[in-house]
Amino acid sequence: MPYQERVHVTDYLKAICIIMVIITHYSWETKSYPTFTYGIRMAVPIFMILSGYNAVLAYEKRKTTTLKSIYAPSQMLPKILWIMLPYTLLFFFEAFAEGCFTPELNAGDYIYTYLTGGFNEGLSGGYYVACLLELTLTMPIIYVIIKKSPIWGLLGMLAVNIIYEMCVASFAMDWYTYRIIYVRYIFMVTCGMYMALGNKIHWGILAPMFTAGIIILYTLDYGDLMQNLLFCRYWANTNLLSSLYIVPLIYVVFALFRTKQIPTFIGSGLELIGRSTWHIFLYQMIYYRMGWHTDFLYLGLPVCIIFNIVICCLAGCAWSRLEKHFQVYIKIPQNRRQITGAN
Repeated sequence: MPYQERVHVTDYLKAICIIMVIITHYSWETKSYPTFTYGIRMAVPIFMILSGYNAVLAYEKRKTTTLKSIYAPSQMLPKILWIMLPYTLLFFFEAFAEGCFTPELNAGDYIYTYLTGGFNEGLSGGYYVACLLELTLTMPIIYVIIKKSPIWGLLGMLAVNIIYEMCVASFAMDWYTYRIIYVRYIFMVTCGMYMALGNKIHWGILAPMFTAGIIILYTLDYGDLMQNLLFCRYWANTNLLSSLYIVPLIYVVFALFRTKQIPTFIGSGLELIGRSTWHIFLYQMIYYRMGWHTDFLYLGLPVCIIFNIVICCLAGCAWSRLEKHFQVYIKIPQNRRQITGAN
């Protein structure tokens, strides 16, 4: 598949998804509305599809298409630094702000807390830090498999995803461990790679996937039929079965808009947010954990939500821009697409 310099729609989708993340991490009384069920909750599965998609674009652009070239320290280390350095700053800020450096915690406690999403039990998406690191380290393997054998690679990763969910239920894995292992999204990542390599998905497959996902989500939120399935132990509303309907939607979006660009300031704004989503994500973590969002509650829920979105996006974009000034000292890759769809 010919390399395309930039697929703008990936930035637009990432921008929309990070806004959905900011919305969903607000302390809602209930999230059983259809807008949550079929839209806002799907931010992370979409991010995972985009992660796989963007990784392929980056590998192809840099001509790092073998495991040896992708795992070369000059390629892999900057990606890890780009993820972990801003998170480390946030970790220490939260530790000092919350008074978390106490004699009761030993070095092992701090390391464990650091690797599992920070203090306050990793609230507001802290688990995603570990998932993103795992994703960065394992995506090259998935890429090599899916490029060599697209169909069998896709089916193989589907099998891995299914087996993993069954093992979670069979061996009673605890919720805290489950949340920091990204394997529950491995099929979504693989679908993104499959699409980026130019492979087609027949409508005879897309239509049943879409229908099944919609039905499964409905039964999860409004009925008891699915509750006893092995796939529904944790995060049932965004697991493999529930996310099936997202794949056809993203496939159609890429088919229709892959070469399109929004020419107005709206497009530029979405691209800026889309390129800054990792920093926006990190900022919203501390924003909610520190309770800063409560300052706007007196304005009413709709206005408060808008304020949350604006503040988190502005702060995250500013943080991302500021980081660029330090790239002469720290080798952080300019093209972030090779790292994740969520940045």
